[in-house]
Amino acid sequence: MTTGSVVIGIVLTIVVMLIIDSNGLLDKSAIDANDAMLAVTLMMTAKFISFYSNLVTGFYRSEKKAHIATFILSAKNAINVVVGLIILLAGYKVVGYASSLLIVESVGSVVIVIFGFRVISLDGQKGSIDKSILKSLFIKGLGYFLIPITNTVFFQGSTFIVRVFLGAESVAIFNTLRTLCRSFNQVFSIITKSVFPDMQYAYGHGNIKIVQQLFRVAVLVSSFIAVVGVLFFLFFGLDLYMWWTQNVLAVDYQVWSIFVISIVFNAVWNNAFEVYTVINKPYRGTIILIIVSSFSVMFCYVLVGMVGLGLIGAVFSYVLFDAIMMLFVFPNACSIYKVKLKDIINFDDVAYVIEHKILCKKRQ
Repeated sequence: MTTGSVVIGIVLTIVVMLIIDSNGLLDKSAIDANDAMLAVTLMMTAKFISFYSNLVTGFYRSEKKAHIATFILSAKNAINVVVGLIILLAGYKVVGYASSLLIVESVGSVVIVIFGFRVISLDGQKGSIDKSILKSLFIKGLGYFLIPITNTVFFQGSTFIVRVFLGAESVAIFNTLRTLCRSFNQVFSIITKSVFPDMQYAYGHGNIKIVQQLFRVAVLVSSFIAVVGVLFFLFFGLDLYMWWTQNVLAVDYQVWSIFVISIVFNAVWNNAFEVYTVINKPYRGTIILIIVSSFSVMFCYVLVGMVGLGLIGAVFSYVLFDAIMMLFVFPNACSIYKVKLKDIINFDDVAYVIEHKILCKKRQ
C-alpha cells in the first residue's frame, strides 16, 4: 500500500509539473524551466520515499526502541545538510542538490527499513488485506501527510501578503525573524521526540497515568525553557539578529518583542499537538491547522493590506496563529489525556519520569 502511494505521488508530481510548464508558469523562473521541473520532481520523489521511514518507525516504537529510529533519522538529516553544502560549494546547481537529497533519502530509508525488520519479527504475519480498514487507513494517512503541508499555508500565505504590500526588504526581515525564533523551537521538538514514543506506547496499553505524567513534564519543561528563551531574546536577541544579518536589515525593537512572544505559545501547543498522533487521529490536528492558518492569513491581510499596520500587522498575525493554536490544542489535549489544568504544574512528575526512563533502559 505504501509503495502504491509512493508511485501515485511521483506520477502526480510529474503530471502537475508538466501542466505548470505547459502553461508557461516557469518562464519567469530564476533558473532554467527544465532544471526547475527536474529538481522539483526529484525533491518530491525524495519526500515520497520518506514514507517508508515514517512507516517503519512504528516498528521501533512498538518495541520501545524509538531512540534507534530517531538516531538514524537525525544522522540522515545531518548527512543531507553536509552533502548538500558540498554539492553547492562544488559548483553544482539545483539539480545536483536535488539529486543528493534523493540519494541520501533513498539510502537512509533502506537503512532504517533493514534495521526495522531486525527490531521486530513479522514471521507468520503475512496474510490477505482487510479491505474494510482501507478507508480508515487512507483517512489517517492523508491526515499525517497534510499536517506539514497545512502548516505551511500560514507561513507562505503571510509571506506572500508581506511581499505584495510591503516589498522585498520586509519579506527578508519577516522571514529571517521567523527563522531565528523558530530555530529555538528545535529545543521543544527534542523534548517532544523524547517523550512521544513512551506516551504512545503507554496510551496503547491503557496506562493513562504515565501518559498524564509525561504530558505534564513535556509542557512544564518546554514552558520553562520558552520563558527563559523569551527573556534571552528580549535582552540579547536583537543584537544577535543584527550580527547574524551583518547589520543589513534594520528591525524595530517593538516588532522584535512582539515576534519573540510567540515562542511561549508555540512551546505549549507544539507539545500538545502530539495528542492527535498518540491517539492516531491526525485529521483532527489537520482540520485545526487548516482553520487557524486560513484565519491568520486573512487577519494578516486585514492588518497589512487594509488597516496599513505594516510589518507590525504581519507580526501580530504570526503571534495570533500560535496563540489560537495554543487555545485550541492545549485544552483539547488536556481533555483527551484527562489532565486538569490546575494539575499541570507538578514537579514530582519530573522525578517520576526520569526514574521511569532509567528503569526502562535497564530492562532493555
